[in-house]
Amino acid sequence: MTLAEFKLMYPEFNQLPEELIEVNLEKSIAITSEKFWQQYYNEAVGLTTAHEITLRREEQLNTEIKLSMIRGGKSFSESRPVEYLKMTSYGQRLIELKKRLPKTGFVL
Repeated sequence: MTLAEFKLMYPEFNQLPEELIEVNLEKSIAITSEKFWQQYYNEAVGLTTAHEITLRREEQLNTEIKLSMIRGGKSFSESRPVEYLKMTSYGQRLIELKKRLPKTGFVL
């Protein structure tokens, strides 16, 4: 998947710096097996990239909110979901995409 393909599939990320998208896209390509995902490879790469970018953006926003609360003298508690892919709609779509694959002995 190229940067241009990603931006066509996920226009909601077009306002972000291309370097940010490219770094996450390269990471997703490196960790996504074309042999495993077969005909869904590009979609899996795109969803993984969108998932990672979304998590980083939410993490940054949460940090800003927490810092604001600390400055205001308020307390907060941090709880993180255990299931990583369920944390974004893109991760959830990746889980659904995996269900389309033929059953094999491999685990994601």
